[in-house]
Amino acid sequence: MKNNELHSCILMIISMIVLFSIMFFNIFIFLNNVLWLNITLYAIICILIGLTVFGYLSHKDVYLKLSVVGSIVLILIYLVYFILVKTHMLEQITSFEDLRQLILGFGGWGILTYIVINLLQCVIIPVPTTLTVLVGTAIYGPLVAFIYATIGVILGSSISFLIGRYCSKPVIYWIFGREKTEKYQNLLNKRAELILFLTLTLPFFPDDLICMMAGVSDIKYIRFLIISIFARGVGLATISFFGSGKIIPFSGWGIAVWCVVAILIVSVLILAFKKREKIKQFLRLDNSKH
Repeated sequence: MKNNELHSCILMIISMIVLFSIMFFNIFIFLNNVLWLNITLYAIICILIGLTVFGYLSHKDVYLKLSVVGSIVLILIYLVYFILVKTHMLEQITSFEDLRQLILGFGGWGILTYIVINLLQCVIIPVPTTLTVLVGTAIYGPLVAFIYATIGVILGSSISFLIGRYCSKPVIYWIFGREKTEKYQNLLNKRAELILFLTLTLPFFPDDLICMMAGVSDIKYIRFLIISIFARGVGLATISFFGSGKIIPFSGWGIAVWCVVAILIVSVLILAFKKREKIKQFLRLDNSKH
């Protein structure tokens, strides 16, 4: 057997072992009975198995490498979910009242616990930022909750960035090759700061993945940090001071005010997009100016 064929065979075996191990563990040991999670899990496994078989039959290692990396990421996510379920932490961190009681239960260490939860939700645990900030607001008030949530979120974002820089980058080089990766990186880097600011400001983007992708780009950490503080600060401040509905209610006259706020936000985003080059120059984020 040639070296290339042996290499492909090893990659296929690794991927298959990991994938079938996850399937076996889920069916016979963990006995997870959440239907939509099972459907999602098995669908991903089938896709990765298909990717593995296609890569092996077509003699394209890039697909085999993608399958191996995807399989390892899947098993890590699965193990985190398994630990959260078995320790009953998942129930506590996804329920407003349970999360509030969890933080209060640490007494004087509650603020540190609150910071750590905000940090972890940026890196590993599946908890929406809105939930953690609203719980913090209910316990500590909007200003204190905003300050400590920002500390936790920025620390978590920094960890995600460093994971992308020192872990993801070598993996991407291994899968696609350094030359091809750097070619597309150069295209991304021309708009990296602007893309980062917009995606971190808007609420429907996966912040942890965005921060990891920023780590893969050539953006300097200090620039990433400055953009993150401003972008994440806007969202956290909005949730802290307005998310509870105490300042602007979600009924009566508050509905009209929220409609106006929504229109203003959309207008600002449209204006920012149109004036993006001037904004970049003003913020001195345009690499060509240095």
